[in-house]
Amino acid sequence: MDKKFEILMKVMPFLSGLFILVGLIMAILSVFDHNVQIFCFLNP
Repeated sequence: MDKKFEILMKVMPFLSGLFILVGLIMAILSVFDHNVQIFCFLNP
């Protein structure tokens, strides 16, 4: 159990960083997609 916890503590920062990165990418893509939709709506 202790060893598993140690491994978890080592892996956790990478996982949290990955989740933050994925969140940022999704946010950027959604904003970009929203802007593209508005652009298409303004220029049919």
